[in-house]
Amino acid sequence: MCQDYIYDKEMEQIAKEEQRKAWKMQVKTPMYFEKVPSFCAAGIGEKYSTWEPTKRELELLRHNPKRRRITSNCTIGLRGLINLGNTCFMNCIVQALTHTPLLRDFFLSDRHKCEMQSNSCLVCEMSQLFQEFYSGHRSPHIPFRLLHLVWTHARHLAGYEQQDAHEFLIAALDVLHRHCKDDNGKKANNPNHCNCIIDQIFTGGLQSDVTCQVCHGVSTTIDPFWDISLDLPGSSTPFWPLSPGGDVTALNGESHATGATTLMDCLRRFTRPEHLGSSAKIKCSGCHSYQESTKQLTMKKLPIVACFHLKRFEHSAKLRRKITTYVSFPLEAGNLGMTEYSLFAVVNHQGTLESGHYTTFIRQHKDQWFKCDDAIITKASIKDVLDSEGYLLFYHKQFLEYE
Repeated sequence: MCQDYIYDKEMEQIAKEEQRKAWKMQVKTPMYFEKVPSFCAAGIGEKYSTWEPTKRELELLRHNPKRRRITSNCTIGLRGLINLGNTCFMNCIVQALTHTPLLRDFFLSDRHKCEMQSNSCLVCEMSQLFQEFYSGHRSPHIPFRLLHLVWTHARHLAGYEQQDAHEFLIAALDVLHRHCKDDNGKKANNPNHCNCIIDQIFTGGLQSDVTCQVCHGVSTTIDPFWDISLDLPGSSTPFWPLSPGGDVTALNGESHATGATTLMDCLRRFTRPEHLGSSAKIKCSGCHSYQESTKQLTMKKLPIVACFHLKRFEHSAKLRRKITTYVSFPLEAGNLGMTEYSLFAVVNHQGTLESGHYTTFIRQHKDQWFKCDDAIITKASIKDVLDSEGYLLFYHKQFLEYE
């Protein structure tokens, strides 16, 4: 006897199949950016195996030897959208969503399993939209089905009037969130306990601390958020503080006017303590009576994609206007005191409150930027992006950590 190992292909295949079934019975597969349980790492539970093509897949590979290569100047994923009548507000958000890295990976890997009876699932339409964007076709896409589904599920956006891009973003995320299924196969009705792809990518936790001015007792609540709306200088709301010395060069690598407001200024104002005053007393659980208090907001949990909404449209009983204050924002947001984030999309609004137009800057690969103006896609410089007015800013985490 040579005492060497003997391999039998048929027995190996049977062993792999039985082992896979045993792993499945232990625990379900976690999402690729969820925490992996310790028993999975120890060898118990579902494991990730290498892809082995079937006979049918091998046959398809042989008959289609041409491979698509992704190079630094590749334009796959860049595609214009036809304006269907004042739908630039929708087109600019679609461009931002289709270039969100983790959302792109989810839809292109065919992860969505629809159980809706009718053809009214917005997630299915988004999946088809991603296929269209990354098919390699260069002719502008006509998003008529997407528009119809938006009108169906968000009736306040129906019609051919100009709508707010921020309002469309929140409505789209809400419908996608409702049409998704969580890992347990249940509808994602509870935004605090949802595991759908939308919440995994876009949902953060906003902590509100209300402090009693008498006993200094603190009442804390944490609410989910999809975006952060930031006040700007020039609005009717008093703004404080501005950057000391007004030097913003270190933030974004571009020189701007001294005293320019920065994204950091807006975040400082958002998280500063606010005195609620005598007209908004709260019942203190420590004092057992109504007392004046201060309220402070902080970001308890940062989402994978952080979206900042610069409140450029002011609506009040006396005033309706657009605020054009320039806000300097960085390419890399680590110096905002947060986890390292990278800018990947900027939505802009040109014009007035009554008559305007939305466009989007999107990042392709690492350092290439393009301007999406409905059906027209043009190359843009980093200076073009950073000098733009900015209405919606999309940042993506550079590193995904285990919780």
